[in-house]
Amino acid sequence: MLEFHDPLTKSRLTNKTAKHITFDSKKKYPIKSKIPIFASSPYVKAFGDQWNKFRKIELDSYNKFNESKIRFERIYGRSIKEIEGKDLLEAGCGAGRFTELFIKNGAKVHSFDLSSAVFANYQTAIESGANESNYKVCMADVNNIPFQENSFDIVVCLGVLQHTPNTLQSLKSLSKMVKIGGLLLVDHYSYDISTFSSLYLIWWLLIRKFPTKMQNAICDFFVKGFFPLHWRFRRNYICQMILRRISPIHFRYPALDNTYKTLYEWSRLVTHDRNTDHYKHHLTLNQFKKYVNKIGLKIIRAQVGGNGIEICAQKRL
Repeated sequence: MLEFHDPLTKSRLTNKTAKHITFDSKKKYPIKSKIPIFASSPYVKAFGDQWNKFRKIELDSYNKFNESKIRFERIYGRSIKEIEGKDLLEAGCGAGRFTELFIKNGAKVHSFDLSSAVFANYQTAIESGANESNYKVCMADVNNIPFQENSFDIVVCLGVLQHTPNTLQSLKSLSKMVKIGGLLLVDHYSYDISTFSSLYLIWWLLIRKFPTKMQNAICDFFVKGFFPLHWRFRRNYICQMILRRISPIHFRYPALDNTYKTLYEWSRLVTHDRNTDHYKHHLTLNQFKKYVNKIGLKIIRAQVGGNGIEICAQKRL
């Protein structure tokens, strides 16, 4: 496992206790529940609350959909088994939907998130067989990553970049962590017809103005009211098309053809996720490709899928 470095100066670790971690720079950072805290920000509080509240729903081991594995392998372009033994950095680890897969498939996983989701991630990782030899987690900023540059075989950042203050700046920071010849796997929200032909952004602009606790209550209120309508007309294409244009909630059917209870909980999670984020950026496929080219990476594959756009890029030899 790779050692932590001071996120600002990249100086080496000199001491670690149960309460603090210290570097050559003399900078001391707190440790909470075994997790180093290198940075925090109020703008991600909603995400922290979300992933601690809905820790299990997106885990393949819990929902049995294998959606996370399929999504990762689609971007990676090969079997997830090929990550075995590789030094892997996971940026924006959330509750651990990918973390558990990385651990179970033998990677040396170094995860971080700017929110309190790291505490949910730690629990997921331990349940997946994590120990000091294959897993390390911290709370940190994507623009000040607490590891040495050019250290990782694979850097993964899925479902995150669109929520950071500046996509290009975040990409630059992530690319610095990749070894020569290593891979960067990223995705990003895209522009599509629903962005402008529905009330999607209007609901977001309204709900995000409320305090976090009220946002949770508002999202649950909307799911309670709208989900039964979506479910009742789930097989009626016209009704679904209308509902998806005006409804503030997320409804996964038929993408996830499952029980009422499962889809209801998934709706609670994703409705909260898409209505409470502080930043919400959208890019076209060409814009995202230009960003990746601008930071000097070679694009292996770029496609529309998942959250919108998915790219696998390599650090040039």
